[in-house]
Amino acid sequence: MIFFAANQSVVILANAQSSWLSVVLGAAMLLVGVALVFYHKFDFDRVLASNTTKQIIVFEHRKYYRRAMVGSMVASAGIVLATLNWIADARVYAVLLTVLLLLILGVLLLAVVDMFSVSLNQITKKDEESEKAVVEAILKQRHEKQARESGTSEEEGL
Repeated sequence: MIFFAANQSVVILANAQSSWLSVVLGAAMLLVGVALVFYHKFDFDRVLASNTTKQIIVFEHRKYYRRAMVGSMVASAGIVLATLNWIADARVYAVLLTVLLLLILGVLLLAVVDMFSVSLNQITKKDEESEKAVVEAILKQRHEKQARESGTSEEEGL
């Protein structure tokens, strides 16, 4: 019964040929995906042009690779969405909807992985100025403690 209802709704959606919303949204997703790929390539080239360490370049390359994959998956989802308007067979429509949902799930998964990776990189990045300030504060406290201890030991000796 569920398959029949789902099959009927797919046929109804497939017969809605007058709706060009999927074509417009698909074209917009295609353009956004291509723009994302070019933007991330520009960003990666900017990192390569700067004086950075090999470790940073490797991290940025992996970040670029993930983000370029997301951009291409968004563009692919746009193509699939745009073609849904012309599909007449219910099975093909269902397969394309499944592909579209898998692409969206893949984009979300890669976005979460990218956010986790960038956050982890930010956490592990050394902040030399803060480290120097902490070391100076510890040394200052140690000197003050030694001065107090030497001052009290001199008073005890008198």
